[in-house]
Amino acid sequence: MVIDETYLLATILDTRFKKRNFSTSVVAETARSVLNAAVDDREAVRPTRPSEVPQPSTSTGIWLACQEIIEKAEMEEPISIFSGDSQTKNEIDAYLKLPNLSPTADPLVFWRENVHFPRLKKLAQNIFH
Repeated sequence: MVIDETYLLATILDTRFKKRNFSTSVVAETARSVLNAAVDDREAVRPTRPSEVPQPSTSTGIWLACQEIIEKAEMEEPISIFSGDSQTKNEIDAYLKLPNLSPTADPLVFWRENVHFPRLKKLAQNIFH
């Protein structure tokens, strides 16, 4: 599977998945770093050179595959190497600590109604617009 920054941001800002839908903790931390940089830069997100990410080995349906990845990631909490200002870090940390929404939930409704994560809200609206 080929991914770029837009894909990473769209996945981590999707309240159904966040960082739990990535196949490895390295990719999840990369997504978190890209999110931090995008919020700090406040620039329009432009796709970058794609990188290779391994696909889940078992999948009898996309939701089952996603659930397996989420369950595995919840068992291991990766070490976070994080830069950026503390306000951005605190906002991202608080967002990622919220429970993921159900697979049938609409992440656009969450971001439209959210008032607790103003920096992330603006970025999510740009990504999902």
